[in-house]
This record gives sequence, structure tokens and C-alpha cells, in this order.
Amino acid sequence: MGNRVRLTPNANEVAAHLAVSASNTGLKSIVFVNTKADAITVAAAISEAISGTIQPTQLEQARWQALEKELGDLKHAVIAGPAIAVPHNSAMLRLERDLCEGMFKRADGARTIVATPTLAQGLNLPAHLAILAGDKRADAEGREALKAHEILNAAARAGRAGHLANGLVLLIPEPVISFDKIDTLSTRTVEKLRSILPEDDHCVVVADPLEIVLDRLMEGQVTDPDVQYTVNRFAVVREVEGGSEEPTHLFDLNKSLGAYLAKKSETESTFKEKVVGFKSAITAAMPGTLDSATAVLATQSGLSAQLLMDLRDRIKDEIGELPTTIDGWLEWTVLWLDKDVSARNALFRDVSKSILAMVGKTAKQELAEGDVAKLLPGIRAWITGKPIRQIEIELGGAPDAGSRTKRLCPRARELVGTLIPRSLSFTLGLVSKIVKDVNPFATQPTLSQQTIEVLGTAVRKGYDTPEKLFYAGEHLSVLSRVQMHEQFAQQTLTLSL
Repeated sequence: MGNRVRLTPNANEVAAHLAVSASNTGLKSIVFVNTKADAITVAAAISEAISGTIQPTQLEQARWQALEKELGDLKHAVIAGPAIAVPHNSAMLRLERDLCEGMFKRADGARTIVATPTLAQGLNLPAHLAILAGDKRADAEGREALKAHEILNAAARAGRAGHLANGLVLLIPEPVISFDKIDTLSTRTVEKLRSILPEDDHCVVVADPLEIVLDRLMEGQVTDPDVQYTVNRFAVVREVEGGSEEPTHLFDLNKSLGAYLAKKSETESTFKEKVVGFKSAITAAMPGTLDSATAVLATQSGLSAQLLMDLRDRIKDEIGELPTTIDGWLEWTVLWLDKDVSARNALFRDVSKSILAMVGKTAKQELAEGDVAKLLPGIRAWITGKPIRQIEIELGGAPDAGSRTKRLCPRARELVGTLIPRSLSFTLGLVSKIVKDVNPFATQPTLSQQTIEVLGTAVRKGYDTPEKLFYAGEHLSVLSRVQMHEQFAQQTLTLSL
């Protein structure tokens, strides 16, 4: 038994081989792989196996030049030039994804695009063949099976309306499926196929989202993001509506889908217990006194009213000494989140793994005071027009090292692709909203209302002044943020002469 041979899945290799064969017969294919790294390596393997070159169009050539400026050097690019097979994942810059999609759409362009399942829904490309390399995906906890609707969604990329009338779908299962007899499927194989694709077309379970929250709350998951979001919104709904009723009266839980399903399954008593626990959580979260503006913001954002009131008080206490520039507000916000644990958990919980990666910690470590502050140099490099390579250096990375992973600037990509658009710009928008409600402009004349209004948008797009942001909006033909900063500086210099 010690020498027993076991088969392990080689889904990526099989998928690459199929894509090469399809390409050689003139078919375009989309290959779905488990991880962002797989998308790059599988695309490279397919390109190496297929002879031929892709000539860039004039528009693509301009994009390559813009990408070189944005990155600091094309050696930091996920794909450094035209290729037969191109990758597509969430770690890529918008310029990189546009280039890969554009090359694949061309009849004389790339023949294969290799993507991760999470991007399947957004792809609308002319593919004859969709190849799913495995029926699992990588996540924060390890690997989990793809849901039926996710597989069907990925499969639907083959043969798209407006592109191709028909398409072929190949699913490479894992682990390896065996056959017991000729023309007979084993019980294990049948169960595997049933788990992947349902017998009917009801591949998504319809459930009451509120009941999901009630279940988690009953299990003691009080810090669950969905639970906190729902409880926070209910806790301030009375103030928003201007009434005096108990919050859950404004939304009758007894008329919800969850209540109907509980009645149908004769579990009404359990459902009522969940509702009692939900009401208790709402009561505990209800603030003593709350102004209408904060109440509205709390119900819009789902954030704790107490968090918003604390932020409002912090701003009020500093009137006269509040920051007056986008960079100043950026530092103010980052240092606030670095020291305020509750605010950091509420606003940065979803990107905590990304922050750990950016500061050189492992995913199993905890986010601590000082970690968020370490991101400030990188964010400043972003809004002042520095290339991705320089941002990576500011974050402590080594983009000029021999490793391909380090050369791709992973820390900078997490910053500009995850933290800034998903959390930081939202947080700055929140700060902006409260500052405008507090209205400190008369007391502190040096504080520009215009600066406050564009705060979140400017940082998200990578500009440190309102003037640069407006200039970018007027010059949409400039493809790179770095190019835009350089052009703005040149125009400012010209006007000053």
C-alpha cells in the first residue's frame, strides 16, 4: 500500500492543451482557472505552445505606451506585449485588462483569454469555446466547490448574443472522475455531476436575506458584517422616519418571506425567537440622541450611529485646525483609522487581508495599530502621480528583485485595485459628507468647500488637487494617471511663463 499510485488533477494543463488544440483549428476560447496567478501562468504556457505573433493596432500601441508610463516599466506588467493567449484577473490594472480584452475581441488578435471565475459574469467576449479548469476555486479559507450558478454563468461565456450563435463548454472536474464499467457511470461520478449541475434550472436557492441575518444573530455572530449592517440600519430608521414607533414595526417581520417559509415548515416558534433576539440587538444599538443628518447617513451607509457621531464630534472639536488640502485630509483619515480600532474594523474589515499583504504580514496575523499608517507613503505616491513601481517601493516592496511575483508589484496592485476603490474612497466620502453637514467653512475660511466635495473621487482616481481632477475630466484621451500629472504640470509651467 505504501507504493500505491494516486492520480491528482492536472486541470490547468489539460485546459491549456485543449485551448492550444482549439486555437490550431481557428477557434477562440475562454479558459477559467482557480487563481489570479494561474491566469498568468496558463496564458503564458498557451502562448508558448502556439506559433505566431499578434501585431498591435494604433490604439493598442498608445495603450502600451500609457501602461509603460503608469507602471514605470513594462517589466512590471502582467503581460508585457501582444500575445496569442492573454490573462484576465482582478489584480490587473484597468489598462492591462482593456488591452487583453481588446486583443481577444479582434479577429486577428489573441485566440485565448484565461480568466478567474469571479470575473466570468463581466466578460462578454466572442468565444467559441469555454473551458472550466476545475470545479473548485481558491478563497481565503482554502478551496471550495463552485456553486451551480457560478459554473453555468462561466459556461454561458461560450456563444454570446451579438457575437456567436453557438458555443461549446468543457468542464474539467477535480478530483479525477473514474468509470467503473464500460458505458456505465459510477455512483460517485453521478453524485459529482449532480452536485455540479442540478437536474432542473433552479440553480440558485431563493432565501429571505433577513432570515440569514436572524440565523447568524441567533448563533451569536454579532460581529458579522451583514448582521451589523442590518442592525445599524434598523436602529436609526425611527429617527429617519420621524416617528416614535419601535423600529421593527416600520417593517413588519411577520409579513416577510422568512415568516412565510417558517409557517410553511411549521417552525414559527423558532422564527419568533429569532425576531426577539433581533429586536434586542436593535435596542442595544439605538443611540440616545441623534440628529437627523447623522440618522440619514447611518441608514444609508449601514454604519453604527455611534461611530458617525464620534466622527462628527472629532471634526467639530478640530474646527479652525482642520486640514485644508486633499493630502492633509488623507493623512487625517488614515491616522484616525490607524488609532481607532472600532472605526478601522467597521470601515476596513473587508480589506484587512489586503492590508496585511501590503505591510508584509501573513493572512493569519492580526491588523494592529501602525499597520494602516504604513500605507500613507504609498497612497501619497498614488495621488501625486508616481508610477506603480515607485508606489511598490514606498510600501516596502522590491519591484526590481528577480522574483516574477515581486516584479509585478503586488503590494501596489492591492492598494490601487482593492483598498483605495473599495474602502478608502468610501471612507473619505463619508468624512466629506460629515464635514459638509458640520459646515465649518465660515469659521475656517482657508478650508475650501470644493476640496471637501471632491475628496473621495480625487483619491480614488489618483489626484491631489481639485484642479488636477477637473483637468483629467476634460482630457479623457490621456490614458494614464502618470501621463495626466505630467501633462498638467507642463501646462501649468507653460501658463506661468
